[in-house]
Amino acid sequence: MGKIKEVFIELKREYKDFDDEDLPYLFEQYVKKNYPEQMKHNNIFTIHKDTAIKALEGIYPHPDMFSREQLKEALERHYASKNRQYTVVSDNIELKGQCINNINEF
Repeated sequence: MGKIKEVFIELKREYKDFDDEDLPYLFEQYVKKNYPEQMKHNNIFTIHKDTAIKALEGIYPHPDMFSREQLKEALERHYASKNRQYTVVSDNIELKGQCINNINEF
């Protein structure tokens, strides 16, 4: 299990009253607090679920069936040469910070 996935699971356990919409913010704060050296690299990108699905359509048979965590892992695996980590959020959430708005940015 990847470190990002472990952090998300920990955040979900710790902040049970928060919505999924709050998780990207909580994740960012957690990383800033506990891993300041990794924030210097700025390799964490936020992406909408729909855009992630489009980026993986030719690679996987039905990426629309993936959960957000599975999409994140698939993006990191397929685009490993980019040396990025991804946070996949729902389509109705506004992207903040470093983000990927369309598949042309891959």
